[in-house]
Amino acid sequence: MPSLQVMIVSEHPLVRERLRQLLPSRDVAAASLCGGGMRAAQEEVIRTKPGLLMLDLHQNVPQGLQLIGDIQRLVPETRILTIISVDDPLYIERVLAAGARGCVHSSDGAAAIKRAIRRVIAGRDRVGGKPVAPSRHRARGRGRGAAARAAARPITRLTDRELQVLELLGQGHRTGRVAAELSLSRKTVETYYARLKQKLELANGDQLVRTAIRWAHGAVEPGRNPSG
Repeated sequence: MPSLQVMIVSEHPLVRERLRQLLPSRDVAAASLCGGGMRAAQEEVIRTKPGLLMLDLHQNVPQGLQLIGDIQRLVPETRILTIISVDDPLYIERVLAAGARGCVHSSDGAAAIKRAIRRVIAGRDRVGGKPVAPSRHRARGRGRGAAARAAARPITRLTDRELQVLELLGQGHRTGRVAAELSLSRKTVETYYARLKQKLELANGDQLVRTAIRWAHGAVEPGRNPSG
């Protein structure tokens, strides 16, 4: 008899329903759908303790990193499979490092997502669709200058929390809203702004805001000397 409890978290009703349809009926006893945001998702995971959490992060990976880490700390028996819509290998590496068992890209076909679901349910190690999983990424990146090229990306210097602050700033949120979203004080957020300027080699707050907006919209790599 199927025994696995699954929770599917996505802001988009069609995505939730589509992911539910991809679940293997022989393994899954019940699937709950959650669209109330990350805080609501965390509360529901703590309450129900599902065996599998399918987490649709879309492009909101920085904020999802906190949720993944919290769930792994509070409900370690829950395996997490993430679905993302960004192509930067940095994010898939951060997602897996935070504790997700697998990660697939939203553009992957149904067959690839089904394989990922089966592998995570079976307890096999981390899964990669698009972009590549860290192990495949490292294999592709081997060779002369690969480490130097990776280290040259200023964005890789940022911690997960700094990425969260940068993303929220780029979405147009003021300091008070960033502080509320991350449960931080305004003073702490301002400290993060200073760290971001230092790590991304930005001269002032205006450059930080412009860089954050461009990064949030995929227009520029942070630290690559935005002008204007």
